Amino acid sequence: MSQAPPEEQSIQCHLQGSQASCTPSVAIQTVVKQLIWKNEVQLHLLKEILVGDEGIAGDGSLWPTDLLHCDDQTLLNNIYGAGVLYAAKQGKEVGGESSKLLYDGNTVNNHEMDHHLFLTLLNPEPLLAQILPTSDYWPTFLGACGRMAVFQDMGGSLKDFGTSSWRTRAELALQLIRLAMLLTKNELGLSFYLTDWAAENFAVATDSMKVSLVDLEHLIVVNTSRLEAEAADAHISDNWGSRTSLSFSPSSLCEHSSSDHNYLGLCSILLAHSPMSSFSGGLLHSPPPHIVASNLTELLRSCWKSTEVGGRKAAVRQLEFLLEQELRKEKEN
Repeated sequence: MSQAPPEEQSIQCHLQGSQASCTPSVAIQTVVKQLIWKNEVQLHLLKEILVGDEGIAGDGSLWPTDLLHCDDQTLLNNIYGAGVLYAAKQGKEVGGESSKLLYDGNTVNNHEMDHHLFLTLLNPEPLLAQILPTSDYWPTFLGACGRMAVFQDMGGSLKDFGTSSWRTRAELALQLIRLAMLLTKNELGLSFYLTDWAAENFAVATDSMKVSLVDLEHLIVVNTSRLEAEAADAHISDNWGSRTSLSFSPSSLCEHSSSDHNYLGLCSILLAHSPMSSFSGGLLHSPPPHIVASNLTELLRSCWKSTEVGGRKAAVRQLEFLLEQELRKEKEN
């Protein structure tokens, strides 16, 4: 049977109830045509299509990826624009006859717009890798083809270090603290809230013992600098009353000028002894006697359970200082 021409196939793809099949590329091209307005992929139109065609709840609790949680058109434009800048730095041709204007005068051609939307729906890691603040706490993005992305090899799983020496675990914990701080507050004015803090999502380089976040898919990006300017309130994560898993409200993260969500995930799943921990007793289990005599246990508990504004952040900063001091002393001895 002969295949329908691309244009005819494109029409068939978006007919509700149509049994006609089409390739993913044609389907995405069809969707992009419906979403473009004023040279931008309209976020609200995309969500309307997903709610109508996919049966997704109107509250967005089951969006295909975490990148779609916040209703922020400017943020989406900036994320797509970062992809354009990355392509330009890689020497790829940007723009051309069939190009569309994005923020700050950057252009993106039709193929790139299709690819950005494809990634937004199926695997946003390449997009997020291009907008995260510059740091060696996450791998270098090497390239993508369709939904497959290739990143720098960052080493073995953090999960394998649960029984390492106290010093090794303290060094890893200190890096995790700084990683969480950078995700929460950085020069970009964006907050990246990690929704899956399992130890398997972090890697440790064998030679340098450098920690990195290797699963970039589960990040909710919030323009907290804009929300701060609008005098939005701070958010305190209550974990929705759960003691066995990390629970959160995406809309609450998207609507507040700051949140302690990353610190809750860091401490309850990685550092502290809790029912949610990836490690038996937490990564900072079995500290030396002189550390036990300090306020380590109380700081870990506060970081996990605090219900005060700024409580978890203060506990994390004190943990950072305590570990810095301890590691410095060990090095001097």
